Amino acid sequence: MYSGAGSPPVFTPDFILTALHLLIDKLLPLTSNDLAKVEEDPEEWLVTQGVDEEAWPFEFRVGARFGSS
Repeated sequence: MYSGAGSPPVFTPDFILTALHLLIDKLLPLTSNDLAKVEEDPEEWLVTQGVDEEAWPFEFRVGARFGSS
């Protein structure tokens, strides 16, 4: 891993582990029912997630356009 001229590496193993935990625990919350379905049939679970409107607990709004038109 290239660290530059005397600077410490940015992507340390500790940073990568912390980032993965954040992604999995906070951004991809799965219930025990979800985990059971994933273990049973991962492809089917993924297909149903794309169809299920309540699969994602958040609703996103279309981004506003900033600046002058």
